[in-house]
Amino acid sequence: MGKLNYINRKIDGLRLGQVVNKDLTKRIPPHTSSKAAIRDPVIELDVSGKDLTDEGFLEVASALVGAITYDGDQGRVARLEELCLRSNQLTIASLQALAPVIQVSCSDLRDLDISDNQIAISSDADVAIWEDFLTSFRTCCVLRRIDLSGNALGDRAFEVMLRVYAKEEPLNFASPSDLVEAHHEEQSSTTEFVGVTRKTKKLSLGSNSGDNTGDEGHHKRKVSKQESTSPEKTSLPALPVGPLLIHTTTRGLRSVPYFILRDTTMTDICALHLSYIIAHHHKPNQLLTRVPPAKAGPHAQQLIEYDTQSQCQGIIYLPNATLGNSGLKVLELADTIRDMPLDGTAEEDAEGLHTPRKSSTIPRRASAPLVSSSKRRQSLMSAEDILQAEKAVSAHNVNNLDRARSRIQGDALQEAGPLSNDLWRVALRVLCLGRDIQVQEKKEPPPVPKAKAPVIKTLSVPGPRLKPLTPKPSMPLTSERDANKPVVPWGKFSQKSSSSPQTLTICPTSSQQVTFGGRERLPPVDPRNIRTQAPVHTANPSRAVSLSAKNKIYRTRLPCGFSEGVWRRIIGLAAGAEGIMSEDQQRSMLSWAMNRKTLSKESEILGLTLASQIWRVLEGTGCLTYDMDG
Repeated sequence: MGKLNYINRKIDGLRLGQVVNKDLTKRIPPHTSSKAAIRDPVIELDVSGKDLTDEGFLEVASALVGAITYDGDQGRVARLEELCLRSNQLTIASLQALAPVIQVSCSDLRDLDISDNQIAISSDADVAIWEDFLTSFRTCCVLRRIDLSGNALGDRAFEVMLRVYAKEEPLNFASPSDLVEAHHEEQSSTTEFVGVTRKTKKLSLGSNSGDNTGDEGHHKRKVSKQESTSPEKTSLPALPVGPLLIHTTTRGLRSVPYFILRDTTMTDICALHLSYIIAHHHKPNQLLTRVPPAKAGPHAQQLIEYDTQSQCQGIIYLPNATLGNSGLKVLELADTIRDMPLDGTAEEDAEGLHTPRKSSTIPRRASAPLVSSSKRRQSLMSAEDILQAEKAVSAHNVNNLDRARSRIQGDALQEAGPLSNDLWRVALRVLCLGRDIQVQEKKEPPPVPKAKAPVIKTLSVPGPRLKPLTPKPSMPLTSERDANKPVVPWGKFSQKSSSSPQTLTICPTSSQQVTFGGRERLPPVDPRNIRTQAPVHTANPSRAVSLSAKNKIYRTRLPCGFSEGVWRRIIGLAAGAEGIMSEDQQRSMLSWAMNRKTLSKESEILGLTLASQIWRVLEGTGCLTYDMDG
């Protein structure tokens, strides 16, 4: 009952979608077909070539989600393993309904075929739907193949594919060598623990022998019987029966062995984005060991056909009539980088036991038991020469790949401009905003604040200078003086000039002002409120300024007093960098924008074309392509 094939049905379109919906709904209790569905919940749905359109597939998708998510008391009624939607006139809108189906069947889905449809990504809304669709594969762990061939995807589709691929968690394989190493580590740690336990028991027996000397023989015989049956007396400790707990991560687009991208109107820019995926994608013979084997039939034959193509292993991008020579060269170089083995064991590589960039086999060649010392030395030298030659070839291919990518990037900036790439557009927007908020040099201490005006009024009294007050004035101005006595006239003060000028400070006692002859005069002066302010002398003025600057806590002199991290967050939200630029790329671009020394670097390239200048800035900040994790 698991295989639902509607190829031979005479109906098609929306009507067929309603029929499929009805058949899937019957699997849910209390319908009559629910018992058979519980016994065999596996579904292999094939509705290829029936022109479902978006409306018909919406009926199919809603029924699939309902049947897969149903989990009654007796178990599940639907486990979707294969879904074939080839040649059904589906557009980008159908992918919005297909994403929930992939999410709910992430642990069961093994094959997805949506080839020969009308899926194209052009607008921003299409990009959002396409990104959600690709993100839905993040939890898929047994997916064997994704067939997207025959769809005019476009340049932005491949850029979004690279973006989603780069943000996924890198694969973590537990190879057999890792299992053996973990086995030896656990065995050695257990042996050490047993040795410590034996020493502890001997010490405890020796301390008790002095107390009970009469029962020593009987006590020893008793202990020997107990120790003979204990597992600690054995020479080798018993290993656990279950598998070793070694964390492995094989899910998402990175774990899919086969990507089929034939006839997708691939251009050189598409090939540029795809080259980064190919360089990081593992070979099928490594990924298939973690996926259930395909059943005998057309699907198994198709996988064998994929393996026969030597130019593209796992990621099938040929034929593509619109692919230029530059794009084809980039893809071939990326494939050679992935194929470059650092280990010399082709047999182990074929069995998928090691990753392509794993340990070398030089020690194995050097430890041959039947080789003399001279021959062993020659084999070591030859192995080292081979390794050096492989490294030289690999470095040469990497340099060629970088040059080929740079050529395509320069052509794209020259012809389409930076707005054709989401990463370039957002990165330059971050650069402009970073230059706007940069005011002064970073980590520069703030200037010393100016002295504020005192609360009391300080007035300079015209006329003769005042005699400096002595410690024992003739008329002490203290609180014990009678306030009713008259104030000494101004003329009674000494007419002699003082070496240090004095300032008379008057605290008004009333808000009223006295006027004489239409001119404003001071209010009456209370002698108790008169005091002189002597000038403050500083031995070292620069030291006082430095101490005040040193004791003051300051941050970077950015607007609003925000730190650089806060401004990075604000600019990232304003420029739309969230989800496009990584944190390292945002930090690098803001550092470039806030550093005045980069202006001199930019002035050196003013003679180049605008595309070359933009390429230099993006290359210097690491924003030419998306950051690849792992």
